Amino acid sequence: MYRSLSRAARVVVFAFLASTTMAAVPKGGPQYQSDTRTVGFLRRHLVSGGDIQYPLEAARLKQQGSGFYLMKLRLDGSVDSVSVKGSTGYKALDENVTRTLRGYRFKAKTEGPLLWLVAFLKPATVMVKVHRWDEKNPPRLPRHEQATRRL
Repeated sequence: MYRSLSRAARVVVFAFLASTTMAAVPKGGPQYQSDTRTVGFLRRHLVSGGDIQYPLEAARLKQQGSGFYLMKLRLDGSVDSVSVKGSTGYKALDENVTRTLRGYRFKAKTEGPLLWLVAFLKPATVMVKVHRWDEKNPPRLPRHEQATRRL
């Protein structure tokens, strides 16, 4: 998805992500960023699960992109399913995100589904945002055609 956007649309997506993030750099690892709402939500509700990592091969090949992932939860807090709503444009990045998200476990009765925005940016930076998905009024995800018409 990110690769298919025009340069101007990519700048808008990047500016949005960069303006709402705070950095937390793990020892010896890539930069991992998220906004305060996402950090607070995960601290309150997440029982187990790891950080979404920038795959080494993808970083070496300078692959970057952002994608949307819909996570459905069971009442016990386990992950029922993870689907790609908007691809990063790279199968390896999408598979890495979905595999990581499937391993998450939340407190029982955590409200879902959850929409994850995950961006992989050079040089090995991962940005993550999560929002509750309202099935009655879902957000409009950016599409290449819509983004280029607006810009």
